[in-house]
Amino acid sequence: MANEPVGKVNLRDLSPRDKGMAGVEGRRGTKVSLKARAPLSLVELAGSIPQRRDIREGENLYKKFAYEPLYGFIVERNELGKSEGEEEFVIVGPRVTAEGVNALLYFAASYKGFGFDTDDIINDWTALYSGTTENERLRTAHSTMPGWGIFEQSRSLILDVLKRDYPNPYSYFLNTHPDDVIIPTIHGKKDGNGNITLSVEPLDDELRELIVEELPHQVANPSRLDAGMGAVFVAAYSEDNARYPKESGYAASNTRTQVIGPTQVLAFVIRRLAERQARPNLVPNQDIQQSKLLLNYVDYLVTNNRPDHSGAVQPLMPGIIL
Repeated sequence: MANEPVGKVNLRDLSPRDKGMAGVEGRRGTKVSLKARAPLSLVELAGSIPQRRDIREGENLYKKFAYEPLYGFIVERNELGKSEGEEEFVIVGPRVTAEGVNALLYFAASYKGFGFDTDDIINDWTALYSGTTENERLRTAHSTMPGWGIFEQSRSLILDVLKRDYPNPYSYFLNTHPDDVIIPTIHGKKDGNGNITLSVEPLDDELRELIVEELPHQVANPSRLDAGMGAVFVAAYSEDNARYPKESGYAASNTRTQVIGPTQVLAFVIRRLAERQARPNLVPNQDIQQSKLLLNYVDYLVTNNRPDHSGAVQPLMPGIIL
């Protein structure tokens, strides 16, 4: 897992990208506070359920999450280095059980031919850390991907939740663990020009604890706040900014590719996010930081002006169980 930064960091010692992220990543010893805004759902934000044209299963969950409130905060830190007009933010998503986590991975995936593909997620993510020579080679190669620290943290959390609620290949989701949840969490900053940079590091402990204090009804355990699933959540509801390839490889020397299905999409979303930060002109239709939903939500957090759709919000769709 990636190390969390500790103590004061001299901005002159940072790379250009890390200088840009200096106001985002948490550092122990800083005084941090949260400025809360009223919760806002995606439907309230957009005026309707965000369109997704490639979903063949899990439609009820897709609609349900669109109506769930998202809890947003401006993060205020007592430290130097903040640029004019810059704002740090965190958005806390819905409480998502095992089936919902699997559904979000499916929604964000560019290849949906295998459906939820739960068995493959469990088997592949378990095998990757099995210690065999071949899987150790694969894990070592994968660990060079940008943002791998988020994937490792998310993988462990997701895998445990899936295994508890989906016990064997011949079962289905038991849905008997309503409090065994993951909470997608979106953390980043907006600069003075309105550009958003999402963090590609796990959430720091100080920020986690503050969120628990603010949302005791939503977050009982700070370890369930997950930035990897936060990125997946944005991708799932931002189809125009997450037009990922159906297949992709990583190592330049390796021509082998694999489909970007529910098993692969978590690592791919984080990787593409980090790549876009390093190379802003790379595949512009694969940058969730430019999601209109995300931009509008952050604008709401900064200005405290709720979007006005003049009554355009859709009524609750038939069949949705909240």
